[in-house]
Amino acid sequence: MIPFDVLNDTFPKEQHVIAKKIISDFLASVGKHPDRSTYIGQLADGAFNYFSLTVAPDIANKFREKLSPLTLFLDTNFLFGILNLHVSPHIAVSNELLKAIGKHKLPFKLRYHQATEREMLSTIDYYSFILREKHWSQALSRAAVKSINISGIELKYHQLNAETGIDVETFLKPYEHIDILLKDKDISIYQKEKDRTNEITDLILEYQEFLVSRNNPKPYEALAHDIKLLDTVRRMRSNAKSSLEAGALLITCDYLFYKFDWENSRKSGGKACTVLPNMFWQVLRPYVPTDFDFDRSFAETFAIPEFRTISSGAAKACSKMLSLLAAYKDIPEETAARLLSNDLLIDQLRTAQDDKQFQEYVESAIAKDNALLLEEKAALVKQLEKERAEKEAKDEAIEKERILHEQQRAKAEQILIEKEKELKSTEKLLEEEKKYRERLTHEITEEKRAKEEAETRVIKESSDKASIEKSANIYVIIAASAVSLVLIGIFEVLIHTISWQWLLQHQNSYGLQGAFDILIALTTFGIFRPKWRKWCWGGGLFAILLIILQLLGGPKK
Repeated sequence: MIPFDVLNDTFPKEQHVIAKKIISDFLASVGKHPDRSTYIGQLADGAFNYFSLTVAPDIANKFREKLSPLTLFLDTNFLFGILNLHVSPHIAVSNELLKAIGKHKLPFKLRYHQATEREMLSTIDYYSFILREKHWSQALSRAAVKSINISGIELKYHQLNAETGIDVETFLKPYEHIDILLKDKDISIYQKEKDRTNEITDLILEYQEFLVSRNNPKPYEALAHDIKLLDTVRRMRSNAKSSLEAGALLITCDYLFYKFDWENSRKSGGKACTVLPNMFWQVLRPYVPTDFDFDRSFAETFAIPEFRTISSGAAKACSKMLSLLAAYKDIPEETAARLLSNDLLIDQLRTAQDDKQFQEYVESAIAKDNALLLEEKAALVKQLEKERAEKEAKDEAIEKERILHEQQRAKAEQILIEKEKELKSTEKLLEEEKKYRERLTHEITEEKRAKEEAETRVIKESSDKASIEKSANIYVIIAASAVSLVLIGIFEVLIHTISWQWLLQHQNSYGLQGAFDILIALTTFGIFRPKWRKWCWGGGLFAILLIILQLLGGPKK
């Protein structure tokens, strides 16, 4: 069962069904295809290695402490890869490898051979001459990047030119001092080697036969470089069982070079000293603490297919054809892309005896492509005429449908007009009724509002009256209190002024004076407060009764 997340992350939604079917068919027929069985087995082995070699950071640190110093010789394709001048599935792994060596301070010296330096410089000079020879339009560069046979340096230029329109000089400027670029990456040149061309002649011939048998020959200079590099590394290595303890190792992205070293070493009873970047990355697994970047890079090494270098003959033929196409003005981008991707044409160009025949092949291919374009154009014109006739028939049917629709619409509009008249009449009656209801509601509202205002006014007046009465009562009480106090004072002053001896010398003098004072006060309050008069004057009678009782006194002694 294929997880939905895998399809969702890898394919657009519209491709999910067909992708699921293709993957399911591939897995279902693994047993019928040996190459598929091998591929699945390699993935399983890779997954096993991934989990079995995972170690904790402290253990990885202890492993690193026991690593022996090792000189890593880097091949031309590896160096071009990290300088972004080569096309290889190993480039990302190569950069991560250098990063890990520096980050974890592994005891590795990064070196490149003098022959490698010469090969890099000659390769750059060769392709610089090719690129400077022509003016490259962005359209032609876009066509070039679609070809699988364009060499790394050319491809990198055409990729940049297709995107930004960069000129050749600007592109090549950073690579004038390639030794400085490599020094910045802590990669130094190895200069201790003497020329051993005579000693390695047999090995060069054996290497040449190996490549020819696999239909992928190389120029003698490239053969000599590879074998010089291989010979240097072999002579620097010890007889240690582990490659990490042998003193030197050669890292290359050239699968055939790696394959030759392993087969040749097996024949001579020695140990191979050449390794691909992804394989060396896997060897380092126990020595590097796991983190997200390492896990991602390590997992990617198992997805790298067996890499075989592009045939030099095909690359040269494609490069030469690209230069020839640059001489043509206004060649369509699509035509150039088809020619550069035509493997049959490229194989034919590789057999050309001279430049004239090469040009004839290309012009013949252009003519065939143009003829094919004419046929496609004629077929397209015919298709357009057919589509135009179908469109006219559809337009006629649409016009008839439009007329019928207009008639139906006119009839519907007439019915709508009549309905609108009826609706307007109904709306008028509803409007009159609405006005009547509004008027009635207004009158009721006004009446209710007037009633509420009257009730509010009465409540307010009652409240005001009560407030006034309360204030008046307070004033009356104050006045009555004042008058009664004044009268009581006058009474007290008067009885002392006229020397009312009888009252003053009476045995109940104080009681009689108090009774008279109470009588005066109650009489005064009764005069000022009519509402209290009943109680005040009733109290006055009680005061008179007290006076009489005081006058009567008790039994005589």
